[in-house]
Amino acid sequence: MAQDLKDEYTYDPAAAKQLLASAGYPDGFKTNIVIEATIDVNLLKIVQSYFKAVGVDMEIRTLSTAEFVPFVMTGRKQDQLVQRSAASLGWQPNRSGS
Repeated sequence: MAQDLKDEYTYDPAAAKQLLASAGYPDGFKTNIVIEATIDVNLLKIVQSYFKAVGVDMEIRTLSTAEFVPFVMTGRKQDQLVQRSAASLGWQPNRSGS
């Protein structure tokens, strides 16, 4: 990774806490992310630890494929979703042009 890019996006928990406070979350907040059981949770655990360091309590919710697909298709927009692709949910683009 180029050094200027590293400098631009340096991990800075103190600055993140200031941004959260200025956005009205001085004590952080709770959130969750919903993943399909086939997703590798290790990266999300790293993200979770970064969030925790600045006061964001992020729960990782793992659902089986049988639970995940209906969950996504019901449009539960208040939850955060990680998915492989829309095609894995049975969605296909409209190729008829309409």
